[in-house]
Amino acid sequence: MKTKILIEELDKIYSLLGLNYQKFDKNIKYQFLFAKDQIIRGKVIFEYTEINLFLDVLFYFYFFPKNGGISNKEHYDRIRKTKRFKYFNDYLLQDLSLLKKVRLLKEIMEIPNWFIKDIKRMNNLRNIFAHSWRIILANPSLTYKGKSIFNYDGIKLFLEDSERMQIFLQGKQR
Repeated sequence: MKTKILIEELDKIYSLLGLNYQKFDKNIKYQFLFAKDQIIRGKVIFEYTEINLFLDVLFYFYFFPKNGGISNKEHYDRIRKTKRFKYFNDYLLQDLSLLKKVRLLKEIMEIPNWFIKDIKRMNNLRNIFAHSWRIILANPSLTYKGKSIFNYDGIKLFLEDSERMQIFLQGKQR
């Protein structure tokens, strides 16, 4: 797909979802608050999901160790086809919450305190967003490390910490 077509489609999707703030009536504050809520809510939940996936990968390689000099991708492609892996993933790993995965990870490898604290903050924030159906921008107490998650500095700090957690988890992969 050409870039121009992608941009046009993205504009249509943003309009359809009520997020195209450039076309909002400047006198209707609610539209801007709604768009801000939806964008930040989506990003927080996405980052949480990525961390969860990184944790899953660590468990895959811990409980299904590699033999020989194959790449992680080749190893994953092999193990994911087995019944043993399917049972492990579907009936054990996917039933664990993020914090239970972190507790298990702490039992099998060293995890720094900053990681535990940040993952708990991320989990709390994600739960608020995932289980709240209305706009919560009016709640100034919704913060990340003392900064409003709805302000530039707050979401920036959250994203920096998420990236740091992902880099840490990638470094733990064999």
